[in-house]
Amino acid sequence: MDKIIFIDANIFLEVALGDKKTKECKKLLNNVNDGQSQAYTSDFIIYSCLF
Repeated sequence: MDKIIFIDANIFLEVALGDKKTKECKKLLNNVNDGQSQAYTSDFIIYSCLF
């Protein structure tokens, strides 16, 4: 784990809306959840997705 990535709203929205890159985005989020990758986002990004 040498990089920490910023997860933008597009990643969350891709999964929520089931668009064409859903599989790749789910893989990224699962890697973060499993501790294979490190990532962060912001309150504003979460708010934007919920809005």
